[in-house]
Amino acid sequence: MKNNNFVKYKKLISYIGPYKKKRIFVTFLSALSTIVSAIIPFILGTLIDKVQTNQPLKNIIQYALFISLIGMLNIFLNSLQNYKWHVFKVEFTDYFRSLMVSSFLKKKTEYCKKNYEDLSSRILQDTEIISKDISVGFPMLFLNMLNLGLVMFFMVRMSIKLTLVVLFVVPIFTVFFGIMQNSVQSNSIREREEFSNLTESVKEYIDGIFQIKIFKKELFFLNKFKENIKIYEKYLKKMKLFTAVGYGIMNVTVIMLPIIILILGAIDVHSGKLTLGNLFSFYFYLSFIYEPMQNLTNWFTNIQISLGMSDRIINFLEEDIEDITVGEEISKVNEIQIKNLSFSYDGKQDVLKNINFDLQKGDIVGVIGSSGSGKSTLIDILLKFWSNYSGSILIDGKELKNISKDSYYNLVSYLEQNTFLFRGNLKENITLGNLDDEKFFNSINLSKVDKFLKDNVTYEFDIESNGKNVSGGEKQRISLARSIYKDSDLLILDEFTSALDTELEKEIVENIKEISKDKIILIITHRKEPLSICNKILNMENFKSS
Repeated sequence: MKNNNFVKYKKLISYIGPYKKKRIFVTFLSALSTIVSAIIPFILGTLIDKVQTNQPLKNIIQYALFISLIGMLNIFLNSLQNYKWHVFKVEFTDYFRSLMVSSFLKKKTEYCKKNYEDLSSRILQDTEIISKDISVGFPMLFLNMLNLGLVMFFMVRMSIKLTLVVLFVVPIFTVFFGIMQNSVQSNSIREREEFSNLTESVKEYIDGIFQIKIFKKELFFLNKFKENIKIYEKYLKKMKLFTAVGYGIMNVTVIMLPIIILILGAIDVHSGKLTLGNLFSFYFYLSFIYEPMQNLTNWFTNIQISLGMSDRIINFLEEDIEDITVGEEISKVNEIQIKNLSFSYDGKQDVLKNINFDLQKGDIVGVIGSSGSGKSTLIDILLKFWSNYSGSILIDGKELKNISKDSYYNLVSYLEQNTFLFRGNLKENITLGNLDDEKFFNSINLSKVDKFLKDNVTYEFDIESNGKNVSGGEKQRISLARSIYKDSDLLILDEFTSALDTELEKEIVENIKEISKDKIILIITHRKEPLSICNKILNMENFKSS
């Protein structure tokens, strides 16, 4: 178990990536600050001894000025390392978030569909926690151990007996850490899982707020949320209990240790075994012990939390990553042949059964059927979301399974029923950052996007997240413009006119017919107008498993 944890932790800290050198720099800077800080109590004690032994005033003043310079250097180093550490943590957290998003964008579509509820929690919440440990966890361990080592060095020089009293508290912490290790780690896993559930519950309520209000079920959903909160609190409280016990032990140490040291130190000063300056320095050093011990307590707890979450992070970053370049490359889609296509999600019940259909360039194919008839499943298969089908799908004679997604997606456009708009201007939402003015203006004319642009609205018009500031029909037209802009060989349109009025729908449908000569167009729809331009109809009711 311990070896496994070591391997996991080693893997986690390896994600420091390009920030390794910066971590070394800030660690060195902090180590320098720690060394200077550790020297100050010792030289202050020496100053007291100089005063007590009636050394010349000139020597005392010179030594005091020397201490002042060391103090100023300490202030400068502390301020600098504090700033550098915080900047480093912020930069690395943002880098690690980008790493997680990059991994998400490379994942197989099947993975994203299966883990939809958990994705945002891993990318946002888990990343926030883990990135801190990766960036500063090990350096903080080193720096606190350095701090303790330096303090112990000076303490031993002044009084071995008093140092042994201080060291007496170490076994207490060691025993406590051993007891709580497994409990903290196991509770950390459950706490993250339950927090993920809370996050997704809030998203569900936000998405369904109108339904909740219309059905007057605010209290129902509030009670459900409270139930989830109680489960989450259960595991969070257990983790906080272990932390509180650690703080309690620390507070006992903070209160009792100085009293014991002063009593024993006073006896040694009185007997001449210890100078007053050394007692002062030793007492001063006690405050240097508390913070690193507290930091080590937190470090150990955070390690257990990180180890508890490590599988979620490591698996997310390294598993289900898809190389879309694998497979045979194609440069055109002139013909699609579907032969004896069948598909099942569970391997038992077929959703699609024995579909045979041919599509050639210039075809406009209407895909119809009731809800659950397999329309979306067929489209998902054509988009290579699912590859575990039987039968064959030939693209110009080449099996779809064997074609690389990279080359295939260059030739495909898809307008989903649930339109995708993102925070950015109108041009960005249509061109996705690859602007060609001629194609852009052609796409907005064909999709009639220009009809909702008023005098005070330009092509730089800012669209809010999820298109909150545009209507349903405007969303569809912007998404259609994006699909047309790509100018693909295969164009798939899913209920692309459902939010349009009759007159506008007719104009857009006619424009789709105009661009169909050099394309294969699939239209999933229940509406008459789009079906009127189709030269082929694929009725999915004919291919449902009986």
